[in-house]
Amino acid sequence: MNNESNYSDPNETNPSRGDGSGGTPSGNSRIRRASWRPGWHELDQPVATGQMGEFEFFADVPESMSDAGTFDLVFFNQLKSDTETRTCSAKVVAIEHPELGPLERIDTCGLDYIFVKGDGEQVVVDAEEDPGSTASNSVNVTDWSVVVTLEVTATPDDAVA
Repeated sequence: MNNESNYSDPNETNPSRGDGSGGTPSGNSRIRRASWRPGWHELDQPVATGQMGEFEFFADVPESMSDAGTFDLVFFNQLKSDTETRTCSAKVVAIEHPELGPLERIDTCGLDYIFVKGDGEQVVVDAEEDPGSTASNSVNVTDWSVVVTLEVTATPDDAVA
């Protein structure tokens, strides 16, 4: 394993967050903030509030994601398929987009991604021909990245401990 990895072990705190919580929201050592950035073309993991499962994260965050250091984890997408990943079992606690607000889920199957807002409104986003564009004139989003709050239930290291 690469000792210079940008991967943060979800069981460790991240004091560099600077929020006084020892690196975790609400002081819960199992809660982690993760960046989800679309690679489009069905390369991304779907996420839904309340979803429990195994998720893949970048072991070494690509340089193109320069602000990834502000997050505990960065969701893997196959746009960078030559990159090592780490798997964590977790529950999605919340999904937040800076412009759309709280989201219920992001569906990533098919030619369009569907961002479902907290009020149930669906925002359909082209994921194939013109990634990131919408048919709606009322939605003008240039960055579809979201923050996913996770409650980590297990990591690969937990199995060996």
